[in-house]
Amino acid sequence: MHKFTPWIFVALLAVAPIGAALAIGAIAVDDYYDEDPSEAGYGIATEYLTTREASAAALDACKSEQNSDCKVVLTFKKCGAYAASQGGYGVGSANTREAAEKRALRQCGDANCIVVVSDCDK
Repeated sequence: MHKFTPWIFVALLAVAPIGAALAIGAIAVDDYYDEDPSEAGYGIATEYLTTREASAAALDACKSEQNSDCKVVLTFKKCGAYAASQGGYGVGSANTREAAEKRALRQCGDANCIVVVSDCDK
């Protein structure tokens, strides 16, 4: 029979959060009031260790598509979504893409809102 060694348990607990820490994402957009939401520029980044890294990567992705006025609108763990209409926008995060999209559409609050972008960490 193996004897329980407390330091092994502590070591396992210290390692367990590492996988979860790789679950930060961000969405950056270049979108304007009165613009068709399908014309919105965006960048999305997933699987980063920090919100700062995810935000920087989303901004870089947005700007790499020749968008000039990119702003981070959401950082998230698991899944995130951005919805927009010509009159507003909404963001949402959740454990599933579908739930994040529903939250973004609800926050957008306009019958003409569409999901512009959504994604989940792997």
